[in-house]
Amino acid sequence: MVNERKGNSDKKNNNRLIGGISCLVNQFIAWMLIHYMKLKQLERVLFIVTQSFFRKSLSSLLLGSLALFNFSPLWAQAPDEVVKLTIDAGAFPKSFLGWSVDVDGNTAVVGAPRQVNENGYRAGAAYVYTRSGELWSLEQRLVSPDSSAVNDRFGYRVSVSGDTLLVSARFDDDKGSNSGAAYVYTRSDDAWSYKQKLNASDGATNDQFGVSIQITSDWAFIGTPNDSYDIGGDPTEEVGVGSVYVFQLSGGTWSEVSKLQAGDAHEGQYFGADISVSGDTAVIGARKDNEVAEGAGAGYVFTHSGNSWTQQAKLTASDGMATDFLGKSVSISGDTIILGAPNGCVPNSPFSSCQSIDLYAGNKAYVFVRDGGSWTEQAKLTSSTGDVGDFFGMSTIFDDTVIIGADGDDDSGLDAGAAYLFTRTDGVWTESAKFYASDGQDNEWFGAQVAMDGDSVLIAAPIAFQPDSRPGSAYVFDLGSGETPVGNDIVVEPVTVDSDGEPVEDAPNINLGFEKVLDGGETTIVAHDAPPPGQELPDGFKLTGLSGGATYFDIHTEAEFTGLVEICIDYSGLAIAGNPSKLKFLHYDTALGAWENITSSNDTEVMILCGLTDSFSLFGIAEIDDPVELLSDLLVAVSEVNANNGIINALDKKLQAVEQALQDASFENDFAALSVLLNAFINSVEAQRDKKVSGEEADMLIEKAQEIAMVL
Repeated sequence: MVNERKGNSDKKNNNRLIGGISCLVNQFIAWMLIHYMKLKQLERVLFIVTQSFFRKSLSSLLLGSLALFNFSPLWAQAPDEVVKLTIDAGAFPKSFLGWSVDVDGNTAVVGAPRQVNENGYRAGAAYVYTRSGELWSLEQRLVSPDSSAVNDRFGYRVSVSGDTLLVSARFDDDKGSNSGAAYVYTRSDDAWSYKQKLNASDGATNDQFGVSIQITSDWAFIGTPNDSYDIGGDPTEEVGVGSVYVFQLSGGTWSEVSKLQAGDAHEGQYFGADISVSGDTAVIGARKDNEVAEGAGAGYVFTHSGNSWTQQAKLTASDGMATDFLGKSVSISGDTIILGAPNGCVPNSPFSSCQSIDLYAGNKAYVFVRDGGSWTEQAKLTSSTGDVGDFFGMSTIFDDTVIIGADGDDDSGLDAGAAYLFTRTDGVWTESAKFYASDGQDNEWFGAQVAMDGDSVLIAAPIAFQPDSRPGSAYVFDLGSGETPVGNDIVVEPVTVDSDGEPVEDAPNINLGFEKVLDGGETTIVAHDAPPPGQELPDGFKLTGLSGGATYFDIHTEAEFTGLVEICIDYSGLAIAGNPSKLKFLHYDTALGAWENITSSNDTEVMILCGLTDSFSLFGIAEIDDPVELLSDLLVAVSEVNANNGIINALDKKLQAVEQALQDASFENDFAALSVLLNAFINSVEAQRDKKVSGEEADMLIEKAQEIAMVL
């Protein structure tokens, strides 16, 4: 990531470093040419090398070598986002808007810690946006209330809860150079006011109090991973052990009440790298923890009782590796925690020691769940299209949905970035979509920070481009909008609404799996208690529904797609009177003007019914009548046809063959064979239409035969 030290660097040392690195890079390129000669692999490994030295800071050194190759990254079309949040690039260039983000309800906050403004060079700022209806707009711009804030980086981290906002300035100097601070704001009548400045009671030089923060209605957690203290019983302080300070609100004032530290603290652990709180549980990242391997990382869980917070568990990855940096990103929702490990070590590299250089190849995140007081690893999440150096792992969770940023993804340009959507069903996590900035370009780092609350997702691109400047930006996505993104094997879960457009509270979960989406667009499902005239369900079926009534579902999409779409519905909440194994997925084909059975699978254990279609209109979940009973009705209808006995006997004989097939075990589930027999009956009726059988009677017999075919 970016080097966050203040002050000027030593040019002589820099030149010496660059000279040595240049030599190393040239040797490395030669080594790759001799041993691999694979252009894409060379591109990615060169990319990793530049990442390892302050992320692309050596790009100028590589220009001569890279000119030998033609790198043409695959550009992927991005889905439409709700809005892109920006600032005046002319007034505030290189602000790094999006270095931190948070969202709560209709309020989004975006930090711009490198902004040069009225408070001085890189004093920083924070921007508050609010939503009215579907429109997001700037509510207020905040800068440090301190008279002198040069290089403080106000806005380094932001956290919002209702009408309370916490903003950190990790390089504030109140307790010594770069000791750090955080500021509390409250909102009243749509205006934010500064209330209190928070410092560590034992703050010291280079603590960087405010590297991570989290605020709730009554608690504020502030991470200080650079905090140094004695853990060995001798007078010497261990460096970079890390702490988290807890403040509590009482009587309108925030007071420090606790200082949290790891139960197995060690030097360089970086405890407090990230913080997330849900109810009475907090998770704290220690991205350089060494228990599994050097720098493998860990997460620590603390729970609240009374006025104290105590450690409940330590979480590590089952397959952790050196420099994974697990815990660089942490997020909790209820009894589920996700720990991001965006970094990592590349094995079999030409360097003498994999651990000696951070090559950023982790690209993973781990989900842990709590049962009682015990936490277990539930899943390891990786991207389906990821590559070395994507930095996949910056994560946020809300209920059963996870967003994971990958700010080094190259689909839309080198380091343009991307983000992935994962959803959980019955304990199984599935990658559902991949998001891009609609105007993504090289080196924008879309996905560097992510935040989510309900259906609102905020994805940062802290060095996003505007003409002649890179002020940064943040993008808002609405998962509840039913937006269907471009791509292959796209799965979405649209909102189900009633005829007035209001969400249906007890609607079943309905997932749509698109084979290929060419152009993104909104997808919605409308629930009706009655079909349009002429589209009534045929005899032999009883439609299931919500609250005991029949429900028709109508799918609408603005997306352009090709191939089949698999529609799967969780019918556990539907009113089913009979045997679930007899449920069928029915779809009204507007081209044919008839209902068709599109059932592809029915898992009665998890109660998921799926169907395949290539077009959208009405569909429903129906319970079927017994085909034997329907066949008996058809036999009676044949006997009552106004025709001679020879015709009636011939038609009756064909139906007896169908009846025998239904009763014959060898024909069980052999729908194709039964369809042949039914078609033979239908063809015989057609042959006698307007001859020995009237047109009206022929229509009646064929309709009843088709009903049996649908049931099968």
